[in-house]
Amino acid sequence: MSQPASGSYFPLDDIDWTQIEPIPEYPEASEWFSPGIFDINMPIHPSYKDVLNPQLAIGDLVETHTGEIGLVVDKKEPDNIALRINDANNNTYTVLIGDEEKTFVGYSLKKIKKTS
Repeated sequence: MSQPASGSYFPLDDIDWTQIEPIPEYPEASEWFSPGIFDINMPIHPSYKDVLNPQLAIGDLVETHTGEIGLVVDKKEPDNIALRINDANNNTYTVLIGDEEKTFVGYSLKKIKKTS
């Protein structure tokens, strides 16, 4: 899942997937012609695994990939159409930024640690 930096986005939920059919010459590609969750086994250096897998919870203060600061108000596991990177936080988080709620994938957020 990617988030647009600004402007509009293409709502994948509005696609009529029944009209999309695999090419008969390539039946093994049929899984790519239906909605689902696709896992990517991308080799990630162990030093970066913790960075790509932030442990986030509702109520956490976070910084977005664009530098905005917000509060996590909802968390969901990937469903419908999703691209998952193995060993990364692929959950979807709703973040309250000011008075606007925005949706982000977990690895695009950084938890802000509380200071005493």
